[in-house]
Amino acid sequence: MREVIFLNNEYLLEITNLQKQFNQNRVLLGIDFKLKKGEIFAMVGGNGAGKSTLMKIITGLYQADQGEIKIEGQSVRFHHTSDAHKKGIYLVPQEPMIFPNMTIEENITIGMEGSHKELKEKVKAIIQTVGWNLNTQRLGNSLAIAEQQLVEILRGLVRDVKILILDEPTSTLTNNEISSLFEIIQQLSKNGIGIIYITHRFSEIFEISHSVAVLRDGRISDQGHIKDFTYDRLLAGLVPSKMNESQIVHTVDQPKKVEERFEKSTPNIDSEMILRVENLFGHKFRDITFHLETG
Repeated sequence: MREVIFLNNEYLLEITNLQKQFNQNRVLLGIDFKLKKGEIFAMVGGNGAGKSTLMKIITGLYQADQGEIKIEGQSVRFHHTSDAHKKGIYLVPQEPMIFPNMTIEENITIGMEGSHKELKEKVKAIIQTVGWNLNTQRLGNSLAIAEQQLVEILRGLVRDVKILILDEPTSTLTNNEISSLFEIIQQLSKNGIGIIYITHRFSEIFEISHSVAVLRDGRISDQGHIKDFTYDRLLAGLVPSKMNESQIVHTVDQPKKVEERFEKSTPNIDSEMILRVENLFGHKFRDITFHLETG
């Protein structure tokens, strides 16, 4: 377990009682959390928990109905993504948005003010600082997914990012690419950048993050330092609110007994095969083979 070390105790981001609803649907019911300089803050939650809405408010795509956002102690209210960019907030989306017929340099600096020479020098200096081997004259359509993510991160760094939001960044990466990404994240953290890391993979949370928050039904059901968490505690935070406390305790604290309730049984001798899948390949899976019998 990595020790939690931050550059100082200054909060980059403070979220207090953030609320949002669409028509009569309440999506965020009062979110509170804080992000420090150099902190890698993991956020996990199921579909519909409110993660996307929360990030869209932080990045200026949506405006909150209630609550407060502070950046380095200053209360802010964003009306556009450019407002968030000016405060050093940048989101790397799950699927990078790269213009295929533009160079890496053009993809990074698009929409920025300043002379071409100044921007080019800034991009070059940042790439040298982080130590990445990236030819900025390559076209976007020549980049692998991992390289496209680097371009997205560089877009943020060139815009003097202070808070970097990574949305499911490893969903399309290989194991080697994930290891490289984690090294980059840790490097950015050491440089004082606060990182919000959105993922559904528990193993990544324990490997990369300093802190974690579990979002459920529009609220943060649990949060704290990663050293205080276990897989079971994370799972308990994700349990739907419909389950009562005794069910949660039984599920989390007594896993062996739960397994006993679902003992494997041998299908009846008269069972029939009703589904067969063989060597199935797709965009995010490969070589899937299984069959299902009645019962």
